[in-house]
Amino acid sequence: TGTTGLNLPFIVTNLARDQQTSLLNMQKGELEFFKAAPSTIFETLKHGDLYKEAVRQGAISTSFDLTKPNLKQTAEGIRKKGASLGKLSKIEDVIGRSEEYTRLQQYKATKEYWIKKGFSEEQARTKATIAAQQNSADFARAGDFGRVINAIMPYSNAGVQGTRAYLRSAITNPKRYALKATGTILTPMVAVALWNYGDEEREKIINDISDFEKQANFIIVTPWAKKNDEGKWDGLVKVPKPPGISALTYPIEQTIAWAKGNDPIA
Repeated sequence: TGTTGLNLPFIVTNLARDQQTSLLNMQKGELEFFKAAPSTIFETLKHGDLYKEAVRQGAISTSFDLTKPNLKQTAEGIRKKGASLGKLSKIEDVIGRSEEYTRLQQYKATKEYWIKKGFSEEQARTKATIAAQQNSADFARAGDFGRVINAIMPYSNAGVQGTRAYLRSAITNPKRYALKATGTILTPMVAVALWNYGDEEREKIINDISDFEKQANFIIVTPWAKKNDEGKWDGLVKVPKPPGISALTYPIEQTIAWAKGNDPIA
């Protein structure tokens, strides 16, 4: 559960990743997606009428849902020790709503787009539900074998479903996908890599970070980065890469490192 459920910094970084992933995978309604952002905040926080509609449609689910069985065991263990679950429940609620936000934003934007195109309310809801489920990683989608693997390696299914979503979007509309990928992933990634390798001190720090961390996250080395007593780096900004996208981004990052005179193999 600690991977996401009780990790507060995960809220901000996961929200950034969700926004990036949804915008990249959208087939229609990007403008509506941006317009829906402010009003969706209030709908998500208060669980308003639109939220209830999306739940009835099956459009809302979060990665936290996958951890419910483990959370129950954790909660029982805490109860045995006489601790309170009040704070635990509040943290779960905040993180759950942060994941619901982008799916609801996606639902609202897609529904409004298709209604403008002359679709009926029911038809627009169907389109919106599919978009909310598919344009982010569909955590609930997995075969029997996939669920076993995911139990052993938590969130491995998110990578599989993320890759599936990217491939579907790229095949459906290659030009649209390429344009959005350049704007939402490649351009920021190149800018970050140039920043990290543009200074000797930052270069030493980024080279000291494990390949595993760099493959999983977009990492920005800030001017106040320093090692703590545990030998880990503080002062880094880490934004998780969208599920399944690191196979595309990491080789480019390594190429930039090489071009800057840094051998990525050394």
